[in-house]
Amino acid sequence: MLGAIERGDRTPSLELAKKVADYYNLTIDELFFEQKRNKVFPCREVLV
Repeated sequence: MLGAIERGDRTPSLELAKKVADYYNLTIDELFFEQKRNKVFPCREVLV
């Protein structure tokens, strides 16, 4: 199931997304939206 979500074959319900995020101790944004980080300042986003 997670593979299908990663490939974009399935879109999880909000309830399932929340369960997966909670399992990995992430927010839904962190789980589904890749954020590029700066190596020197890892807490800041890099604008590309």
